[in-house]
Amino acid sequence: MLLHEFIKNPQSVGSVLSSSPQLGKRMASYIDTAEDGWVIEFGGGTGSITHEILQRGVLKRQLLVFEKSKIMAHKLQRRFPGLKIVSEDAARINFVRLGGLKIKAIVSSLPLRSLPQKDVLSIVKASAEMLSAGAKVIQFTYLFRSASPWLDAGMRKVSSEIVWGNFPPAKIEVFERC
Repeated sequence: MLLHEFIKNPQSVGSVLSSSPQLGKRMASYIDTAEDGWVIEFGGGTGSITHEILQRGVLKRQLLVFEKSKIMAHKLQRRFPGLKIVSEDAARINFVRLGGLKIKAIVSSLPLRSLPQKDVLSIVKASAEMLSAGAKVIQFTYLFRSASPWLDAGMRKVSSEIVWGNFPPAKIEVFERC
């Protein structure tokens, strides 16, 4: 399925392989499950990271997954019945009504360094505006040396690690709203 989406729109798919459980577990480990609030996932894809977020203890009723591909969103809905899945561009995060709860974390699998720059700016700006102080953005990338666009959105980097058990190896960067 990822291969089909990659052929259709290579810029919007970071890899033709699903993220590994190790990558998902490491990303989910940065979510504070004791804190009340929403977790937003950008780029749910096949659901490998979604699964690890739920395994971490995030409740389905507090997880909202953005998956732009209608086909992938439908597959996610079948895999995780009852989960809120939005088949929209992540830049449209500001149209979501969260019932008064704040966003405590955004977990992003979006290939921000390969998307068109105007789309990236739209995504990070709209997302950062919805975050309160202390909220986290947990982003992974396959590009280890370039600067993250989250830094241009008023976020500061608080952690970084490489997950060698993923193929290809992935870098997780954690940002916090100042």
